[in-house]
Amino acid sequence: MQKAPSVFDIMARVAEIRQIVNTPSSQVYMMTFDNCEEIAELAKPGQFVMVWPEPRSILHILGRPFAIAFTHPQEGTIEVIFKTVGWGTNELAQKKPGDLLKIRGPFGHGWTIDDGTTDALLIAGGTGIAALTSLIEPCKRDNIRAIHVFIGAKTAAELVLPAKISKCRYVDMHLATEDGSRGFKGLVTTAAQEFLYSNSLHKPQIFAAGPRPML
Repeated sequence: MQKAPSVFDIMARVAEIRQIVNTPSSQVYMMTFDNCEEIAELAKPGQFVMVWPEPRSILHILGRPFAIAFTHPQEGTIEVIFKTVGWGTNELAQKKPGDLLKIRGPFGHGWTIDDGTTDALLIAGGTGIAALTSLIEPCKRDNIRAIHVFIGAKTAAELVLPAKISKCRYVDMHLATEDGSRGFKGLVTTAAQEFLYSNSLHKPQIFAAGPRPML
């Protein structure tokens, strides 16, 4: 009989919150939680957690799902990335370091790296990059020859570009903006398609996350 996956209910503490995109049409934040030792230790790349913006509210049943962008098992912390789109995410954006929030997870099947993969293509639209960042270290450990990260947005100011990725020396970074203000002009999927057409990759594997029309 297959063992059920471990899911944890935690009162996590907000360790840090910072805004990484600030435009009239896009407000994106990165939030770090501590007291998350079990989730940080057991979460697989691509899994997510449910976060309750206000556990004491009558709306406490409305948890929000967020991909786990980064885990730090030694520190017992996890990081999520979110865009404000309604009541719940706007409440989260107002939180301060030290605030306690209910978190439950990890959930989801996560990503699986195929045997023999030579090149990993991580293709993200908007905050979809949060579901892909946790793949970078496993790809490196599996000795994948190259990790190609494609991140797209409407404008340069709306690119969700975590510093931990942009400064990663073993990542081949590709940016795309619909207005051409940075990187490839057009959709990120078109940029990835042109890259595949112009490069002979032995056994690439594609991982993609973003708005439904993109997928």
